[in-house]
Amino acid sequence: MERSVSVVLPDLPTGSYVVYLKVTSERDSNAQSVEQVVKREAADRTENKKLAQVGYA
Repeated sequence: MERSVSVVLPDLPTGSYVVYLKVTSERDSNAQSVEQVVKREAADRTENKKLAQVGYA
């Protein structure tokens, strides 16, 4: 998965900078668990043997 972002910082002069990001998140309590998602996806994806192995475990 890839994500991109563009930011304009008018107070900084033009140049190259190293930017560090801090990402915070919260678990969506209504979302399915990882185990439920893997089992659901494993049922539909027979070409991925590793996913199927984990999903049926």
